[in-house]
Amino acid sequence: MKTNWEDLSRKLGVLKADGSELYTGQSMQAIETILGDEWIEDTIDCFIEGRKGNDLAIKTIRRIQSNKAAQYAYKVILKNKETNTQKASLALWAMSDIRMPICMKYAEENIGDKNYEAPVLSIIRNLIFDSCLAFEQTRLHEILNKFDSSYKEDLTTLKSFVNQEFKRYENGN
Repeated sequence: MKTNWEDLSRKLGVLKADGSELYTGQSMQAIETILGDEWIEDTIDCFIEGRKGNDLAIKTIRRIQSNKAAQYAYKVILKNKETNTQKASLALWAMSDIRMPICMKYAEENIGDKNYEAPVLSIIRNLIFDSCLAFEQTRLHEILNKFDSSYKEDLTTLKSFVNQEFKRYENGN
């Protein structure tokens, strides 16, 4: 497969009219464009449906850091939340592996729903461990405080990690 980088650069707004290039972090968008929506959606579906190769599929999505994958998984959740909790739960588990900051918003919407507590906590745990400083410390504590006490041990560990990371950041380490 060959990519017309000039056309793709124009499409993503990287190539300016004078021929110079302005790189502002569109490499993830470029990968998503090259792979296409159909590929991204099929990869998420492969994981949710438990097809052979599903672990490789979801780990590949994690590697390319696809916002489109997170958005598609969210659509699956919304479509199935009331009628197929297993499918919606698996879409949340997919978000746990996608590990994009946008997943925090989607996870937070499902805190308190007994059908989805485990994958929601997994999303938040992974995001805290991977991207703690992408969020505000007080906001992370607010989110963690929304969980019921049955997750006390996990929540204590996560709150401690958040505090340590922000303390280390404030100290310049």
